[in-house]
Amino acid sequence: MLTHRLTHIIQIQKPIEDQNQTTGEIKTTWEAIELSAGKPNIPAEVLTGPGKEVSKDLSKLYQFDARINLRWFPYSIQELYKCRILWEGQIFNIDSVETDLTARQEWRFKCSSGVSASGA
Repeated sequence: MLTHRLTHIIQIQKPIEDQNQTTGEIKTTWEAIELSAGKPNIPAEVLTGPGKEVSKDLSKLYQFDARINLRWFPYSIQELYKCRILWEGQIFNIDSVETDLTARQEWRFKCSSGVSASGA
């Protein structure tokens, strides 16, 4: 991993579900993953692609894709699929999680923005 490529700052957030005791409603809040205590910001390389319009329920929504690369850190791949990424005020849903050949140097995320089945 070449550190000079990590020119952007992102946050990875994991969902925290809490159930209301009286109504039974489940509320999801998002908490930043901290790689070191008190530091939720993560250096990354963010490569965005062209946006495109997607028609869903007769309304036009925008979706644009991004590839986000960052240093590897110990975290479950299955848990990363539940997370979301914040970058410059935009929320990205993680669609694909890949690593380099050694699986210990770099995370590679393929993300979408604007349209989400989970409501993120």
